Amino acid sequence: MKIKKNTIYDTNARDLTELVDEVHNAKNVLPDFQRQFVWEPKFIAELLNSVLHGYPAGSILRMRYRQDAFATRNFENVDENGTDQRLFLILDGQQRLTSLHNAMYGVGKH
Repeated sequence: MKIKKNTIYDTNARDLTELVDEVHNAKNVLPDFQRQFVWEPKFIAELLNSVLHGYPAGSILRMRYRQDAFATRNFENVDENGTDQRLFLILDGQQRLTSLHNAMYGVGKH
C-alpha cells in the first residue's frame, strides 16, 4: 500500500524518549474531547515494567496538528509554554504517554 506524502496520520516507529520529549515540549498535544488521565499506580507500574523489559506496550495513533481540526490541550503536568510548537494530536495513547512522561520527568501523583 502506497501512502500519500500529504497524509496527516503518522504510523512510523518512533523512539520512546523522542515521543515523551515531544509531550513535555507541547509538540504532542491532545484533542480537547479526550478524557482526563485516569490510570492507577498498578497500571503505570505494569507499563514501566513492560518498557524496561523491552516488551511491546501498544501503539500510539497521531494525527498531524491542524489548527482547524480540533480544540486542543496539553497533557497533564505539561506547561502551556510551547503551544505554538504543536506538531501532532495524540488520538490514542494518552494514558501510556502521560504515565511515561510523569515517570521520566518526575511529575504527577504517582
